[in-house]
Amino acid sequence: MIQLSLNKKYFVTLIFSVPLALYLGVTNNNAFMDGYDKFVHFGVFLLETFLFTKSLNKVQIKLWENFELNKHHVSFIVCFILASIGSEYFQHFVNPNRAFDTADIVANLLGTSVGYFCSIMS
Repeated sequence: MIQLSLNKKYFVTLIFSVPLALYLGVTNNNAFMDGYDKFVHFGVFLLETFLFTKSLNKVQIKLWENFELNKHHVSFIVCFILASIGSEYFQHFVNPNRAFDTADIVANLLGTSVGYFCSIMS
């Protein structure tokens, strides 16, 4: 059983911000990010995680009799694992000129952490 309730204001903002985040993730436009790459990673993941988590009013995904996922589990799986870590692997397939960088993952995870905590504190 899956129950999902979205905050439309945050969800629409998220939908419009995703193309910019994807562009920044695969571009080689070094003039824009030269020297600021880690700050861009941090900022993008902070914003996207904040918007994603605020978009979820209520989530209940019942997997087994006594185990279900809620909003916070889904945010962790999507933002911390799939987006923050998975995006580093994904970008190389979209743009072979981009290289895997563990410092990018650290910046992603820090931005995701701050975005998540800001979303639950607001």
